[in-house]
Amino acid sequence: MNATSQRVIALNASAVEAAARMFERADLLGHTELEHYLWPACQ
Repeated sequence: MNATSQRVIALNASAVEAAARMFERADLLGHTELEHYLWPACQ
């Protein structure tokens, strides 16, 4: 990770709720590594 890989993305209430559910699910599944992204990306 570097300084340019972090950014602020504005989210509405529905998106914040969905992201919170995804974080909770990731916690339940035992994510432990930085590579365990919520939204993986490919090139």
